[in-house]
Amino acid sequence: MRVWIAAPQKVVPDLDAELRRLEACALPLEDARARAVYGQPTAANEVLIVSGDHVPGRRIVLLLRQPIGY
Repeated sequence: MRVWIAAPQKVVPDLDAELRRLEACALPLEDARARAVYGQPTAANEVLIVSGDHVPGRRIVLLLRQPIGY
């Protein structure tokens, strides 16, 4: 079983909106964090897209009420 935790600011209507959000919002924030902590930039080199579930009920998404992460 896989459990993903998401916050309200991460829910978008479709894949195109998510990829735009990744580039415009999450990546710049993570890049700033990585530069401050590691002294190196970051990049979205690997993006996981789950388009279906071959075993129903194997994945659970928990939506939290408060924002977490970016």
